[in-house]
Formats: sequence, structure tokens, C-alpha cells
Amino acid sequence: MIWTRRGAIALAGTLPLARVPGLRAQPALPPGYPAKPIRLLIGFAPGGATDIAARLAAPILSQLLGQQVVPENRSGAGGNLATEMTARAPADGYILLMLTPGQIVTNPLLMPVPYDPERDISIIARMTAGQLVMVVPRASPFQDLPQLLARARAGGPPLSYGTPGPGTSQHIVMEMLKKEGGFQATHVPYRGSGPAVTDLIAGNIDFMIDSVSPTLPHVHSGALRAIAVTGTEPHPDFPGAVTLNSLVPGVVMTTWLGLGAPPGLPPGMVDYLTDIVRRVVQDPAFAGRMKELGGQSAWLGPADFTAILAAERRSIGAVIRNAKIRLE
Repeated sequence: MIWTRRGAIALAGTLPLARVPGLRAQPALPPGYPAKPIRLLIGFAPGGATDIAARLAAPILSQLLGQQVVPENRSGAGGNLATEMTARAPADGYILLMLTPGQIVTNPLLMPVPYDPERDISIIARMTAGQLVMVVPRASPFQDLPQLLARARAGGPPLSYGTPGPGTSQHIVMEMLKKEGGFQATHVPYRGSGPAVTDLIAGNIDFMIDSVSPTLPHVHSGALRAIAVTGTEPHPDFPGAVTLNSLVPGVVMTTWLGLGAPPGLPPGMVDYLTDIVRRVVQDPAFAGRMKELGGQSAWLGPADFTAILAAERRSIGAVIRNAKIRLE
């Protein structure tokens, strides 16, 4: 999660395997692992970007590991429930966690959480990188971002927006947009993107900013209309959607998904799983489907990914303090 152009550019690239020091090309399989199915925890409800990526990766992980990897939705508290479960689990490689910026960057900056994101989660790899998109339902009176901003600033009953949960990237970028854009809007948190998108299509909320993958099919079908994106450049899948930054300077958000595990995972197992994830992300089935859904496969090993997380905590912490962002 990055708020500046410099940060967005820093996240855009990935390192080829040959340039990552200390990572074995084919790590040896840890003795006896895996001997039983592996649980892949997802901190959000079915249908969102995290869930979609997990379910795309699970069969490829299963094939490469020679053991079934079972996606398991444990939604709640903006992903904190699944993160706490992972933080308290044995470090044996049989529980893995889909990571989002909210779980290990933003949430701990905004609320008390029952885990230390730097101490209690073993970082395995980044899997994807991308930006978010603002969408409105088909029947919305807002044809573009200027119209929505004009209505939001005009006063009267505030518009409502949905998010996958408090503290998520979607929530934080909306708080930034409200502050920098000079308007108020009512936050309606859900237990994942899937339920939020369903309510948006039904017209129960006015708009939302969400990941590309859960929204793109509905944009293609005409159920939703994309009016803005959160990166520094327009998104090729949403012609006509402007960048938020072009109308409200300073509002930029890029995002990612990754894989983590309980604390204290043996280094050999981290190396092994890191390489497995690299092969998943490079698999044509995963990379191709992510591209179809408007995302980008973007592998990073644990050292580089951890460095990015540390930089995000510093930059996002400063933004939260300066903007006086508080959870509702």
C-alpha cells in the first residue's frame, strides 16, 4: 500500500530469481513435508480479490506440493481473525495465510490487534501487485468522477460507500479521498468484497473502491460502471476511468497480495515455500487468469517483500497521523 508516485513505482517491478541472493533454484523438500492437507486461510468472505487469488493458487500449490491445499475463509475484523489464527498456529507449514495490506500494515496502525505483524507472521512471498477501481451501479446517476464529487460536496444526505472491512486498503484510500476531496460519506463495512459488490449491484450503497478482480466481470457485464482508478496511470481494462490523483491530488493507492505463515517457520521451509510460490505466480494458468481479471502476477521473495512492508508501515503511519484518520 503506497501513497506516493515514488512508492508506486517501487512496487511495480519484480526481481528475477537469478538476482535474488541466497534463494536456492530448487530447494530440497523438508523431510516428511507435507504429510497431510494444508489449510490456506483467507481473511475475507468468498468472492473478493483475496479469495479469488487463493482459489486460483490452491490447485497449483496442491500439484507442486503433492498434497491438497484447502482454501478456508475465516472472515472478520478486516482480516484480523485469520491473521490471529495464523499467529497462534504451530510453525509446521500446515497453515498458510493469504496476506493483504490491511492485515499486516494498516490494521495495526489503526486499531489494537491481537498479534504483532512483524513478529508473529513469517513472510513467504508477494504474489500480486495492482491498483484499485472506483465503481458505481448501472442505475447510478453518476456517469463519471466529477459528477460524484460534485454531489458529495453539495451537502445533503451523505453518499454511502462499501469496503471489504475496516482498515483495508479500500477503507484507507476512501478516508484519504474524503479528507483531500473535502466531503463526507458514510462507510458501510462488509466481511469481504463479495458481499459488498453484491449490495452495490443491488443499489444498497452508492459506490465503492475495490480490487480489480472482483469488480471487472461486473463492469464487463454492465452491472457496474468504472469511473476512477487509484494508481498513477489509467488502467487498460477501464477506458474512460480517470485516476483519482488527477482530480484530487495526493490520493494514490497501489496494493498487493502475498503469502505468510505462523511465526518461527524453519528457514528451510520458508525457502522451499518461497520457491513454490514463485512457480505458482509464474504458472501460465495463474498469471493468465490474473491478467484476465485485471491483476498482475508480481512475485517477490521474503527479504525484498519484508523491506517493502517496513517502508509501507513508515509511510502509511505518517499518512494516518497527518490525516487524523480514525476507524468509525
